[in-house]
Amino acid sequence: MPRTESPPFDRGESDTNVSKYAGFEYDIEDNEWGSSAPNRRSGHRVRVRLVKNSSGIALLPKRLVTFKAGTNRTEVDGYVTLTAAIGYPVDEFLPSGGVANGDYFFIVVGGPALVLTGIASSALNLIPENSVVVGLTAATSQATTAGRVKVRDMTGAAAVLGAEVAGGLGHAMSAKTAANTDADLLLFISTRWD
Repeated sequence: MPRTESPPFDRGESDTNVSKYAGFEYDIEDNEWGSSAPNRRSGHRVRVRLVKNSSGIALLPKRLVTFKAGTNRTEVDGYVTLTAAIGYPVDEFLPSGGVANGDYFFIVVGGPALVLTGIASSALNLIPENSVVVGLTAATSQATTAGRVKVRDMTGAAAVLGAEVAGGLGHAMSAKTAANTDADLLLFISTRWD
């Protein structure tokens, strides 16, 4: 159950001394942070989870990350690298340099969140509004293609199709064309794993 009290810091921030809050979830208004007075974005609420970056690298905003095994969903260990793997977006309001290894920060586990599309112009980047979106394959968790999204592929072998259905991250709240590479996509995060 998410907490209704105030989180230990605002979105767009990180901290090293909040380990006692690791794994806590908070429901907050969907605002555009980073200005002196946050602007309301969608009218929805966003559920964020406080986690520790245990990846060994700085994690960048809007990329999907995976939970580290054995940490009870309190730590993340890198970007999604397999198609339709379960992942959650790093707080989009963090600075462009991301969150340092060892710091605590928010990931979005429900509601609106910005994510990044793939870097190549292809049919995978053609994302109609309200389509289901999944994680995109990458060579390694540190590749520039890691932690990005694509539209769910409903064709192909049963095993591939099963992964695409099970790994649905959420529904697109905006649309993108195939040429919209490395672009922000507003998603409504709603996985069946929450």
